Amino acid sequence: MNTSTRLKRGQILVLFVFGLIGLLAFTALALDGGMVYADRRYDQSVADAAAMAGARAAEEVIQSVLYDDFVCGSTPVNNAIAAAKLAAIARATANLSASDLFPGVFDEDLSDDMGVEVVCEPAERNLRVIVRVASETRTSFAHLVFGQNGIRNEVISVVRLAPSTPLAYGNAIVSLNHGPCTGNDKGTVFGGGGSNDVSINIKQGGIFSNSCIERGGKFAVTVEDGSVNHRSGYTSNGNGSITPPPQQTTEMITVDDTWSPVCGPARSVSDATTLGTAKLVQPGTYMGGIKITGGNWVFEEGLYCLHGNLDINGGNVTGGCTVAEYTGPNAPGPAGTCDSGGVTFYFQPDPNNGKAGEIKITGGPIVKLYAPLSSEADPEIPGMLFYIPAPQAGSIDIAGNSQSEFRGTILAPASDVKLTGTQEASADFGVQIIGWNVTVGGTSSVNITYDPSTAVVFPAAADQYK
Repeated sequence: MNTSTRLKRGQILVLFVFGLIGLLAFTALALDGGMVYADRRYDQSVADAAAMAGARAAEEVIQSVLYDDFVCGSTPVNNAIAAAKLAAIARATANLSASDLFPGVFDEDLSDDMGVEVVCEPAERNLRVIVRVASETRTSFAHLVFGQNGIRNEVISVVRLAPSTPLAYGNAIVSLNHGPCTGNDKGTVFGGGGSNDVSINIKQGGIFSNSCIERGGKFAVTVEDGSVNHRSGYTSNGNGSITPPPQQTTEMITVDDTWSPVCGPARSVSDATTLGTAKLVQPGTYMGGIKITGGNWVFEEGLYCLHGNLDINGGNVTGGCTVAEYTGPNAPGPAGTCDSGGVTFYFQPDPNNGKAGEIKITGGPIVKLYAPLSSEADPEIPGMLFYIPAPQAGSIDIAGNSQSEFRGTILAPASDVKLTGTQEASADFGVQIIGWNVTVGGTSSVNITYDPSTAVVFPAAADQYK
């Protein structure tokens, strides 16, 4: 055997050794890598479940705490944090006990990457439930190649919990027009009073205009338990003032306008049945809208989808009662009240002319309409009385009197809304008004009371943040 042949055989041996090492490395990667990946996925599922369990426990505690009342360090928030920690630890412990790959004890100590932390963020007004889980995967081959007995996994899960948040942050009057104040686009306008010095009183909610605020005539505007904000300017003409004084801000309110309620069967006003001295109207879809000019009418609780207008210019109209409530002992009758049920009016364009829905309640009728209160309301929208979704540009014109009652949120993001009092006695509205431009005025005093328990409120909600 010559020297050349011996060298070739030596080269093959070297190549075989390096090839074997590479093969072992790939084997280690395939087998041990799969084990590491499986363990890491399990760790992540444990962390996610624990973080969500903590957030759900905190949610139950602060469900009744509204956005404006959410204060880090307060008793309700501290109670929510404590509940979150207990629930997260319990859930993680239950899932970790089945494995011996977790060397640490799951608790509130994060130094070993095995625990839960709940952070209150005052600026964002929310809680963050942070869960860390660490484990060690024992390898079968990798330690022979890389010299490590195990591979450490570390994962994190963060769930963010937002408190219950009223639509438009609990402002009673909101104009969403954010353009220049010209022509009919003036944001929020208060005007009228005639020859009398009358007032607009707003309780438990503020005023916010994405553009301007204008006050004129003999109206004095008073806001209790709320602020008055605008982005583009404030003008005042005539007698009166606004208390507290309007403040300019750089912030702007946007509205979540994503409801798509499921409408009921097609109906018409002629389908109304007799109920004592009144006509009973059933929930459903009204092509061409609804018009009432006189008489006694009852809208039974439920969702009313109108392809057209709601026009009421006479009579007595009550909405939100069940038939039993209306006809039973001590029933309210046409001019009474009913509070257990509720109605939502949802407007779509008229198929005959393509025009967006309009609401006109004028001419002195006695109208009592109540939005549904229960969060379980379906298909009607809890807290919502009138809803004209964007981009429909309809209009709302409601002239109230001392006997009329309205309860709930009036939401028309692309439509102009006008609310007036027309009699010497004051007109009372238990509503939240959100429109493109909003005008409040008339010839008599107007009282607007915002109540989050009767308006649209987004409940406390948790979402996976990380």
